[in-house]
Amino acid sequence: MFAKFYRKLFVYIAIFSMIVFISGSLAIAKKNKPKGAMWDVYPEMIRGEIQVFVDAALDGDTIYFHAGTYDWSDASPTERGDNQGAINIIDKSLIIKGEQDTIIVGPDSTGGTEDHPWGVNAFYIQNLDISNDVTFDGLEFHNFLRGIDVGHITDVIGDDYYIAKPNAKNITVKNCKFSDIHRDAISLSNVGGNILIHNNNIISADRYGMFISWYWAEPRPYWQPDDSYVQILRNKISSDRIGVFIADSTNVFVEQNTIVNCERWGIYNDGARKGTFIISNSIFNCRTGILIWGGWYEGHKYEAEGAVIEKNNLYDITDGGIDIVGNECFGHTVSKNKIHMAPISATGIYSEGHDNYFGQNKISGSGWIAFCLGYNGSSIIPYNETLQANNVNQFSPTKYWHFYLHFGTHDNLIIGSGMGHNTYVDNGYNNRITGVTPMAGGIGQDLSEAIKKRNEELKEARKIKF
Repeated sequence: MFAKFYRKLFVYIAIFSMIVFISGSLAIAKKNKPKGAMWDVYPEMIRGEIQVFVDAALDGDTIYFHAGTYDWSDASPTERGDNQGAINIIDKSLIIKGEQDTIIVGPDSTGGTEDHPWGVNAFYIQNLDISNDVTFDGLEFHNFLRGIDVGHITDVIGDDYYIAKPNAKNITVKNCKFSDIHRDAISLSNVGGNILIHNNNIISADRYGMFISWYWAEPRPYWQPDDSYVQILRNKISSDRIGVFIADSTNVFVEQNTIVNCERWGIYNDGARKGTFIISNSIFNCRTGILIWGGWYEGHKYEAEGAVIEKNNLYDITDGGIDIVGNECFGHTVSKNKIHMAPISATGIYSEGHDNYFGQNKISGSGWIAFCLGYNGSSIIPYNETLQANNVNQFSPTKYWHFYLHFGTHDNLIIGSGMGHNTYVDNGYNNRITGVTPMAGGIGQDLSEAIKKRNEELKEARKIKF
């Protein structure tokens, strides 16, 4: 009997000694590791062991994932509003680096709704004093709610009002791959510094490929620091709903991305401020290629001003090519884009804003209308829009005309660049139209002074302001 008791005691002492030894060794390792040290992670390590390394690492250290498959399916699903991940990075600057063929697998989502499923975020970042930088490089994520998440941190005022706190500083995501994502592959909210996302491959995401926002931030409608930027460069994106969604942002550069097979929008910029550049992207087989929105929401005005949308290639668009939407959407430059519309589509370029410029765009294929100013069931009246030297020769209207100006539109300028056989209908007033064949209304005028004035406005709009 006593022998059995002592054997158990010996086991307990051995286990306790091992725990003390590991804790002591970890503390010594943490103390002795120089800043910028490497923490090696291997597939056979359980998730808890990796979290211990992340917690122990110092600012500037690298958590290095060696090649292989990491199974994190033991992580508990989070409900809507929960701020956590399979691995949590709290209040520190780290580089999370994956060797080639590093694959991290999560559990299936369970519960929730179609719009807000429950599931597991692979990595969650929290840094409320916005002093730390985190970089992800070379990881592959499979079967997560989100791959990388900087979530909303909120306080409740009253019953249903939230103030979102700034969370995290500079975030970089590069050379990563995402597949079978149940919500958003990359979700970054209320970041207090710069965002750089480049050379990633988002193979499939049920909601958004990328979600970048400053929603609910105080003071509303904008909180993002004016001296920070968002760069989304050279990514490949396929998402069920939206490829790239950006809200309430400034100094945005979305360039040279390939976006395919989105059921709603390829690029959706909600409340874009000056300094937004959407340039040289290829968008294929999406319902709408690019949408810029600016207007009023819950009593707050969200201006979308001065975006430059240039040299994008949109092909087989099934509804709208480029849409400028809202009564606070103005001062944008939309030029030199190639838009090929599928036969069942609606409009190549649509605007219900004002003081925007559309020049040297080429619209081909077929659909309802090549250019539409004010329609789509909206009561917003476009004015002071400029359409100059756009090529719609290879576009076949299936329902209406090449150019359409809805009832009430006024003081718009359309220059057809010698395309006399292109048709238009003008149901507005004081619109100046030349070089296009009228189907009802519209007169030709000497527009040289109007063109000169508009060119001066464009020079000012193109200035990048930080």
